[in-house]
Amino acid sequence: MDNAQLSRRAVLAATGTVTLATFLAGRRTAVASTRAMAATAAVPLIALAAPPAGTFARVRCVDDDTRLYLTYPTAADQLIGAKVAAPAFYGVDFSAYPVSQHAAKYLQDLFDNTPFGYLGFYFKTAGHPGNNWTGKSASLREQGWDLVPIYVGRQQYWPHTSDNQISDKTATATTQGKADGKNAVALADTENLPTGSRLYLDIEATTDAAGHNVGPSAATIAYIKAWLTEVNASGKYKAALYDANSTYKVSGKEHREAVDIAADLGASAPPTWVAWDPTAAPAGVAGAGTWPQDTNGDTLAIGVQAYSTTIKWDFAKFAELWQFKLDWKLTGVTFLTDTGAPRKLTDIAPAFDLDAAKAYDPGNTAPGKPKAKRRPSVTAVTAAAASVKAGKTVKVTVELDRAAPAPNGAVVLLRSSSARLILPSSARVAAQATNVTVTATAAVGSPAGSATVRARTLYQLSSQPPQVTLQIIA
Repeated sequence: MDNAQLSRRAVLAATGTVTLATFLAGRRTAVASTRAMAATAAVPLIALAAPPAGTFARVRCVDDDTRLYLTYPTAADQLIGAKVAAPAFYGVDFSAYPVSQHAAKYLQDLFDNTPFGYLGFYFKTAGHPGNNWTGKSASLREQGWDLVPIYVGRQQYWPHTSDNQISDKTATATTQGKADGKNAVALADTENLPTGSRLYLDIEATTDAAGHNVGPSAATIAYIKAWLTEVNASGKYKAALYDANSTYKVSGKEHREAVDIAADLGASAPPTWVAWDPTAAPAGVAGAGTWPQDTNGDTLAIGVQAYSTTIKWDFAKFAELWQFKLDWKLTGVTFLTDTGAPRKLTDIAPAFDLDAAKAYDPGNTAPGKPKAKRRPSVTAVTAAAASVKAGKTVKVTVELDRAAPAPNGAVVLLRSSSARLILPSSARVAAQATNVTVTATAAVGSPAGSATVRARTLYQLSSQPPQVTLQIIA
């Protein structure tokens, strides 16, 4: 993989149905300030800093909130980079684990080659009877994913089966909540999730039997409280909540479900993941169109602002995670893999929910580890000999700090400081391996001199990557 190939890359080629206005509305408010914005003021849809100087080429997202650009060559033929801050940490969720026999490969492609750093992980429950996620948490975490465990609990009204409905009796609902909380802990234990993982209780829109949004009943709040208490009582996991920001009215006054549930839970309100798709840019926001890019065709970071003090946006004051684009149909949407080939997102799922979080690990299944720390890095470059004669070869080995993830392995980039020492521009470390060896050739007729070989992974930002220097003997 050469520089020209890398320079043609983009992190995400989004040609699907999601619009910039919808997508960016979610990005901004997920980490929005509480500063009031006048409803009539035209707010720019994007607020961009000037792109870094020089010639840049996209390599990958270093971590969830950083874009990595590389400029080359420098005087020393080193790859150096600059970081550009982005406004939030991004993740994705979809109901079913991919059915393809290549599912694991596709999911590693998604992690390695997009800004997404966390993934919704569904437990098998009465509310989510499919069990195709079961047993896959270890392999997904090995790939680097932070998982967001989801327990679809009982609902205020459940049209599919009465077995998953919250009782309208507060005492019975409390008992149900305790039982389901214990079940959530048992399921997390089965998946060997790490201590401190957040388990999210999924409460959908609180409706009546006619399907009208009516807000949470006292029994629903009792169920939620009991579930949260039971999970926290495990001493191992932390309870969290997923709920909708659906609208309903009481005595003519508009209410928002997520806001009311948080108020009803009071001091016991847990970290909350709110589902609300605004479907369009907020009122007063000017501009729309294609994703903004710099002169090299690279995606630019977007500014973060608050747009309203209406109740619709009140969840931004307490939510840690926001599902801002629901059921994004993926037909025609692709991203580029580390081979340069496009991957259809429909290979993974027919539709995605897009998420933005205030933290890089909203599920806390990779505590203290941003995306960059959940990927292999090059730690050493060694040669089989200290010198090589012109016209001869020498083996060069690149070492990683951990085993390359399965099933795709990890790509490393190699650069020589001298055109007289020829070696591959990239190599792949096989899954579960910690190193790869390539052949370097001293060109025929080369004069005596030295050449330095440097190596790094696609995601590794360092002005001084690991290196080894070889003497070329004429």
